Amino acid sequence: MIRDMYPQLSLATEIFLCAPISTATVERDFSTMNRILTDLRYRLTTEHLEQLMRISIEGPSDLNNDLKDLIIDCHEMNGNWYSWSIGSTPNDYVLAWRHTYNILLNKGIDATRLQWVWSVNRKDYGQYTAEEYWVGENYTHWLGINGFNGGSSANWSKWEWPNEILDNMMGRLHKLSSTKPMSLNAYATVGVRTGNTTDVQSKNEWLRQMCDYINNNNIKMASYNNVDGPNQDNMVFGGTHGDVIWNNFKAYSAYRNCLQSNDWIEPNITNPRLITDEQFAEMAQQFSQKFKML
Repeated sequence: MIRDMYPQLSLATEIFLCAPISTATVERDFSTMNRILTDLRYRLTTEHLEQLMRISIEGPSDLNNDLKDLIIDCHEMNGNWYSWSIGSTPNDYVLAWRHTYNILLNKGIDATRLQWVWSVNRKDYGQYTAEEYWVGENYTHWLGINGFNGGSSANWSKWEWPNEILDNMMGRLHKLSSTKPMSLNAYATVGVRTGNTTDVQSKNEWLRQMCDYINNNNIKMASYNNVDGPNQDNMVFGGTHGDVIWNNFKAYSAYRNCLQSNDWIEPNITNPRLITDEQFAEMAQQFSQKFKML
């Protein structure tokens, strides 16, 4: 008999046949998906939905690790180019934001581990204003703006100096909250002021003025978008233009000079966290120094 020929295999087969089978885990996963993917949040991408489901089901992997992060969720909602701005209302947006915020907070992920940045485009282009998307004082740690100088790179853009780009929205955001620190989440400038020829001197002057603007307006965090776009020479390091050379890369001296100021916190390249626990915990409390990001 086969049982006599393969006693161990036969025993393993009998154990396997007696193993209880359950669909409870799958059913719980589908229930979680249905709780997250409501009518108000039906535009979530598959990747975003999967991430939220993992957080809800499994929770953070280790609350004692060194993970620290900033989350800029559904930015530039006052534009007309993202799914969370098209076909939905500000009320949908606010409910979805607060729902996600509460999911993470209820998992024990507070401001010492994760800080939220509510980030608008520097100008309203959509159906609703930035103010209509305001999530509330208790649901974000930062106010953020994205602002770009497109110069003459496109027929819909013109050369604008930093104050022309940011002044209006900065004033509007300060009216929403006078206590939240301000972040310039993404900014950049092209070099083409007129025509289609890069003007290195004008770009350097724009970068110098932006550095002054950041300091004079108490902006606590700034991140330059060092990526060229179609017909847009945004890069300040490693691009095709510049007025200085560093390690065989072209760069702009105005950006370098700005970051050499003592106003900026230098990243610690020997520390994978880059900033200390104390610095991160104080980020949303308007500490006196700024972070530099490229």
